Amino acid sequence: MSLTMLSLSENPEIPSADPITTQAVYDTPAGHTLARRILFQLLQFSVHDYQIYGICAVMDGLDLVATMATGGVKTGYFIMLMLVVHAISQDTSVTLRNVSFLKDPGLIIICPKKALQEDMVSKMVQFGLPTIVATE
Repeated sequence: MSLTMLSLSENPEIPSADPITTQAVYDTPAGHTLARRILFQLLQFSVHDYQIYGICAVMDGLDLVATMATGGVKTGYFIMLMLVVHAISQDTSVTLRNVSFLKDPGLIIICPKKALQEDMVSKMVQFGLPTIVATE
């Protein structure tokens, strides 16, 4: 699986969004509301504003650097991003400005420690995200 973010897409079927030259699509009040609604339906709790802002910025092709203490839910960014991207890719009626994602999105995460990798995998599986692990 691979996740092709908007600004990285070479596929002509997927609209491209260059955050430097075009306006934000998902990192907008409408995008924040959509992401919040999707996550509340899936998680049954409200997420923090800063998490929504980060997720939506990444969906528009921007990079995100999140520095938090141990246990600060950094893995949550990956999980919530994939939950929102997957929901939008499966229901194109909720796309904003016709900007969608691949039908079967994926994400590559490189972990420095096997313990962190195992922790992330267990959390992702808990939220219904399939994982593939390579340790060597």
